[in-house]
Amino acid sequence: MTCDFHSFLGSYITSFINYRQSLGYKEITYIPTFKSIDTFLLKEYPNDTTFTEHMFNHWLLNNKDWSVNTLRTRIYQLSSLTIFILSLGYNCFFVSKEATPKRQEFIPCILTDEEMKVVFDAIDSYQSPSFAASLFEIVCPVLFRLIFTCGLRPNEPCSLKRSDVNLKTGKIKITNTKRHKSRQLYMSKDMLNLCQQYDSIISTLYPEREYFFLLKKGKKMAVYNIEYYLNTIKSKLENDAIQKMRVYDFRHNFATRSILNYMENDLSIHTYIPILSSYMGHTTFDNTYYYISLLPDCLIKTKKLDWNILNSAILEVVL
Repeated sequence: MTCDFHSFLGSYITSFINYRQSLGYKEITYIPTFKSIDTFLLKEYPNDTTFTEHMFNHWLLNNKDWSVNTLRTRIYQLSSLTIFILSLGYNCFFVSKEATPKRQEFIPCILTDEEMKVVFDAIDSYQSPSFAASLFEIVCPVLFRLIFTCGLRPNEPCSLKRSDVNLKTGKIKITNTKRHKSRQLYMSKDMLNLCQQYDSIISTLYPEREYFFLLKKGKKMAVYNIEYYLNTIKSKLENDAIQKMRVYDFRHNFATRSILNYMENDLSIHTYIPILSSYMGHTTFDNTYYYISLLPDCLIKTKKLDWNILNSAILEVVL
């Protein structure tokens, strides 16, 4: 365990996370939820020994600013914990998973080439407000381009180790990603050159680093670090479309541009969708076909698409 819990639920939380890890789930998945409830209980109910409905409602009220999706995740994970505690024969308020609100679906933000250039220009020209040089200025121009040009999920570059990136061939190994799948992909020559330059610079500062991208003192980069950086960049730009952009949208823009490239080069989309699907690590082809719905209407209506195939694609997709 990399995190300690000190409330009266602490020992249950530790046992539950250890149990989930034994099934192949990652500890980091549960830390935000259980750190929140543990800190809350330790502060508000230091002398209690049983989790009650009143505590649950008080905890929710104390975090009323959470987004719908965050609230959904927190309740779902706490529900699993209470089921675990009850299964051990201890008294505990049962948090029903039916209490979770409906997931709020995000609409991908697809930018024009001009808008994407504005974003990357802002990333490249960012200067830390502090006197001390920020590693963000070195890391993020490369990291965001890798997400964009390789269609990575935001967490995937954070988990890349030096040994996962071959700076001679451009091959990248993505391991233990969504649904515990692994895959290999190749960078473009321009992206490879950029990574080589980055590695040369960062290696002079941290020659023994484990991870390819990192923060100060050699710490591993986390998704929320990238989100913070992007939000800082967006705050300096006056563009309504860019303001809606999330880190995940770099991946969405990669997928739609790849499909557009197939169409512009008169390639069969239905032939190349399986290749793109494998490259992006999608579970099914339906997840990749989804991106066609994000293209401009004039392109969606093209005769190059087989609508018998598209209409059979699942609308509820996991990207």
